[in-house]
Amino acid sequence: MKYIKTYHIFEKAVPFADILKPETQQGLLITQKADNIKLILLYDFDDKKILAYAQLRKWSDKDNFWQIDSTAAEKDYGPDLYDLIMMSVYPEPVRPSSTIKPDAQNVWRFYDEKRSDVKKTRITEDDDDYEDAFEDDSHSGEKDDPIILNLVNTKFSLRPTSALTNLIKNGEEFLKTYNITKSKIFASGKKYFWKRYG
Repeated sequence: MKYIKTYHIFEKAVPFADILKPETQQGLLITQKADNIKLILLYDFDDKKILAYAQLRKWSDKDNFWQIDSTAAEKDYGPDLYDLIMMSVYPEPVRPSSTIKPDAQNVWRFYDEKRSDVKKTRITEDDDDYEDAFEDDSHSGEKDDPIILNLVNTKFSLRPTSALTNLIKNGEEFLKTYNITKSKIFASGKKYFWKRYG
């Protein structure tokens, strides 16, 4: 079962320039647990605090896209997290799940309608991976709203910027400076998600 908390789309994002200020000591960590699972974590090394966490998955060996299993973020870091997710898997896209809660619908509508820098690739009814229905609640059954179906049948891509490169570089440097392992930080990532949303 997938759990996605995305209320943060209505937040004002923390500018990447602020996240990258030397005094913040924040860095991005990315790891791949298997060919089909990727973890992304934005960490404040000075405060020893997770700022944002996501688990991505490919559900099939044939998939040329990623889907989000779970996300959690501190206030105002949610929008940054979604940008980092898309940039970190580029050139592969991210596709919304066919189990798309109302808050997740808001996220993808924002990217679809407001973000001209995000590439949208539509999946048509002629494509093998086209979804003709979606679920917005585990008890409500399938729905066929054309606006939401359009989102479910869209792959979203965001070309990486220097912010991604610099945040990854910071993450690697701070791991050494603070003498902490990536695995230890990621072990706390899942706990962070369940503590907030479990």
